[in-house]
Amino acid sequence: MTKNTKIAILGVLTVLASVLAWYALSTVFNLEWSGQNLSIWQMLLRLIFPVIAFCFYLALVSTTAIVVKKEVIQLPIWILSSMPMLFFFPFSPWLLIISLLQIIIFVYYAHRTHNEVKGRIKFSLYKIMHWGIGGVVLAMALSISMLYYFVTTTQDRDNGRQAIDSLIISTTNISNEIIPTQIKGYDPDKTLDQFIFEISAGVVEDISGQLNEELEDSFNNPKVEEGQALIDDLRNKVQSGEVDINALPPEIRDNLYSETLSADTLVSSAFVQSIFQEQITGARDEFIKSIGIEAEGSDKLSEVMAKIIRKYAFQFLGPYEDFITPLLALSLFFALNLFGFVFLTLINSFTSLIFMILFAVKFVRVTQEKKDVDVLIMGE
Repeated sequence: MTKNTKIAILGVLTVLASVLAWYALSTVFNLEWSGQNLSIWQMLLRLIFPVIAFCFYLALVSTTAIVVKKEVIQLPIWILSSMPMLFFFPFSPWLLIISLLQIIIFVYYAHRTHNEVKGRIKFSLYKIMHWGIGGVVLAMALSISMLYYFVTTTQDRDNGRQAIDSLIISTTNISNEIIPTQIKGYDPDKTLDQFIFEISAGVVEDISGQLNEELEDSFNNPKVEEGQALIDDLRNKVQSGEVDINALPPEIRDNLYSETLSADTLVSSAFVQSIFQEQITGARDEFIKSIGIEAEGSDKLSEVMAKIIRKYAFQFLGPYEDFITPLLALSLFFALNLFGFVFLTLINSFTSLIFMILFAVKFVRVTQEKKDVDVLIMGE
């Protein structure tokens, strides 16, 4: 295999790696995060692909910079590897600027790498990799952050609102995981009316605030957590003829006047809930009115929680919606730099692996050559 063929192979692999990296990034940028109910682990898994792709791409850039000696031959490779971005994102003059930034940083990195290789007596991949690759990662982080900003602002996307929607979904998911551990009987899949009825029976404990006040007013029971008042109210309805005792479920009818009748038994019956539906509706209407949302009794608690969070999220973040996109772009840049050590580790690992393969197939080899060196000495 000739030297030119090997250079061509390295160039093609670098460009293909660039295509894969920019494609992977485009899949992330084009995702509608606000419309997906994803856990944090699912989001991290979706981000792994572009991270691995970019680290492998930069590892090939490093390999090419070290192996290909002539910078005039490297330049077409840097130009071509910076072009795929233009095919995966809406065209903008800013994309050309970002591509030019990458070409410049690759040329500078290759020049420093070449000088480092020439200046060393022994070839050391580990020591050579420490020169300049950090600057490449920094420049790539800047390019990705700029690309994110320009793509989201030029596309017909309300990115600030999407960011708020994503925050709402994430906060709702976290709330639905934490609240059941703090409130006995809370289940995100229960309906609002069912939840209110269980509170009135004392099945759900540790509830406080506006909902408790509405329940006390609706059920005329200042100690709703005990549940005894609900049992007494059912007995009174039966005695007054308002409720036919024969219509009650057997487990409630047979124990209606027994001390063994519990509030848990009452709330498990849909028929008993229908008896108190008027009070439940009153408590529900007053509650949703007090917090300023629209909800039906059949809505799940998770849906009600999302509506409450949405109201306050837009109340506090809505006025700053126009500033969210640049702040996200800036945050992305700092986040990428924060995890720069991870990227550097992956790039170095991939580069070492690539060179192991190149040495194994005799694509490259280390030779020793003698050089004549001029030495200045004192004249005699």
